[in-house]
Amino acid sequence: MFYAHPVGETTLVRFAIHNADAPAGRLRVYDQTGRRLLGTAGALGMGGSLFGELWLSLRGETRIVSQLEMPGLARPLRTPHRLAPQPRWTLHWITVADPHDLARLLEGLPRWRRFAALDTLRALKVSGNPLPTGNQLPEAFDHVAFLRAAHAALQLDRDFGIPLSSVAIGDAQLLKMRSSALALSGVEVTHAALLNDEPGNVFHTLRGRDDSLITAVSLLPGSTAADLGFSEGGDVMAREVERWLAETPALLAPSYGTTTALVIQTTVDHQLGQMAQSVSDWNSRYAFPHIAVGTPDDFFREATRIAQSGSVTVPGSTSALRRSVPSVAQLELANSAREMQRTTHVEDLLAPLNLVLRSREPSIRGLAEHLDVALDGTLVLNPSPIPRTDLVTMPDGSEQLATDVPALGYAYMLGRSSSAPEPFEQRGTHSVFGQFLTVRLDPQTGAISSLYHRPNEREWVRSGPAGLNAFRGALLERVTRLRLPEIGMRLIAERRTDRGMLTTTVTGYESLPWIDITNEFQSDEIDTVQYDYFFDIDQPHVTWETPAGFEESESPIGPAAHLRWVRLESPDSWQILFRGLDAPYTACDVNGHFVSLGIPGRSRYRLKVASPYAPPDEPWHFGWSAEPFVVTPVVANASGSGRLPRFGAMVTVDQPAVAVLGMKQADNEDGAIVYIQELLGVSRDVKLAAGILGFRGARLVDALERHLGEVPVSADPTVTLSLPAHGVVVVRLIDLFIRGG
Repeated sequence: MFYAHPVGETTLVRFAIHNADAPAGRLRVYDQTGRRLLGTAGALGMGGSLFGELWLSLRGETRIVSQLEMPGLARPLRTPHRLAPQPRWTLHWITVADPHDLARLLEGLPRWRRFAALDTLRALKVSGNPLPTGNQLPEAFDHVAFLRAAHAALQLDRDFGIPLSSVAIGDAQLLKMRSSALALSGVEVTHAALLNDEPGNVFHTLRGRDDSLITAVSLLPGSTAADLGFSEGGDVMAREVERWLAETPALLAPSYGTTTALVIQTTVDHQLGQMAQSVSDWNSRYAFPHIAVGTPDDFFREATRIAQSGSVTVPGSTSALRRSVPSVAQLELANSAREMQRTTHVEDLLAPLNLVLRSREPSIRGLAEHLDVALDGTLVLNPSPIPRTDLVTMPDGSEQLATDVPALGYAYMLGRSSSAPEPFEQRGTHSVFGQFLTVRLDPQTGAISSLYHRPNEREWVRSGPAGLNAFRGALLERVTRLRLPEIGMRLIAERRTDRGMLTTTVTGYESLPWIDITNEFQSDEIDTVQYDYFFDIDQPHVTWETPAGFEESESPIGPAAHLRWVRLESPDSWQILFRGLDAPYTACDVNGHFVSLGIPGRSRYRLKVASPYAPPDEPWHFGWSAEPFVVTPVVANASGSGRLPRFGAMVTVDQPAVAVLGMKQADNEDGAIVYIQELLGVSRDVKLAAGILGFRGARLVDALERHLGEVPVSADPTVTLSLPAHGVVVVRLIDLFIRGG
């Protein structure tokens, strides 16, 4: 296992003599002829055996003769041996730190200590993790946040000269998503190390839906510098390294195929200097195992060869599944991250326009100040990449339908007319109906006992006592139906459970093809809440949206974290589309039993039935349709200085199934950054045109806003972008102006 300098010409050979009661002995080793002495070793007694070790030259399989002398032997004991050298291992030690943690550490140091620390970090080739350890699960990201996950590491490079790592270290659940290869390769991160991976092959080639490739390695148990005793050094380190190399099954398997291994360090603390000294001492003591510091490319060059020698690994959907039911704390963390990113998405969308307008507030209120309107009203912002008609709650608490609000745009609405009919209560009924759907509640449990799709005359609830939105043990105490003029109907069901009161609201629409469900669960218990949906679908194919992509699997699946939509597809290609706004974890079995996991309090859902002839991007349209509108009051501009029209979009694209995932002000405030994704899996050219926000120049950039090339701008202005299938293109629009302003 251990080889001495120079360049590993001799190896350490250990001898054991069992059933020997002597306290010590001497061992001479000869060549296979028994005449040429190769070395002599002392043998010490321990537990009824003698042990000794000797450095011998082993370039290949070698035959030797040992001669043992010890008290009690009348004459020396000669024994022939056949020795085979152990592999000459090279361990590649990389330190990939969380960029947030490392930045905080460096900022907290006095200046002179910071310079010294930076010298040490650079000497050890420390780099910043493209995936900060605080965001290691799919539910912590939206599209743009995921594509920009490496921004913190890039900022660490700019502030302190600690480079962005070419290796992303993160949870296998996140890195094995199909979109992870897309996101990482898009910022020139070519390798990944997987934590908490399931047993199997060590080396993988991860392929994104856009055909991007990442070489990944599953980190083996005990492969951290701390596990291997780097902080202790000396004999402790030698023992741990030898044990790891000699006893780890994956390293011993013929399929491993190499004598290189990866050792990681993900924290930077006072022990890092001691670890560096231990490695230096080690390499001066041993030729092999050799410890190479900060050479991930050398390791992954070998990993790529092995991974590509077999079949390319295309991760299945199980890579995006949790290994256990999420706790309430995990659910609250996911919801908090989603809500924060939803707010950030809106602020980012408006920032370029508000900057050009020189608004006093960088939010929707800043936009409202510049509307050219003569009457007070309400500004309704649609932050999604599709035009929408949906119910909106106005600032005064009333509800109205906002119709045809542009994608990435807004519409100005007047308040309700004083002559408009008010909602009114209807008793004695448990159903709502509209043009597309009829919904009926179970009079015993309050669950949805019927979801009838009128266009194809089909019932979508499996026969039985459970229904949709079922809660175990719930009993219906009271139900009220509200008639919402020009909107639809709403059922308000009060349900008693052994864990607390559950109020369920089901809204059906006259002309919209979905229903909305809101559960308000009042309970003192702190535990995950499960809502059951028993759809009349056998063996559904399940697809769900993930950051910058989607995953799919035959049932059963779960628990899985979805973004805006889940699709259950029946064998005859009809589809149930599902959105859990506050409950991002779902599971589904082969009988169409769909489970949503939420937290006590509010959980909002949307359900829709889609035919086999629905557009291929229908799930994305459905998912974005549930994204809340943003509203704010508008005060009439008496001075007549409003620069903005009452209706319009920031920018537009000329083809369907192309989503503007987000728009933001450039980090250096030079223009607007637009993230665009192709959704159908077809490479094509797409025109991005100015809406209210005009531009005179454009540049291709990566997700971290690094320059890639110029893009011609027509007089409209419009730019033509080449989108790869399922790929993401990022463009910087510069020299911004208000069109018509």
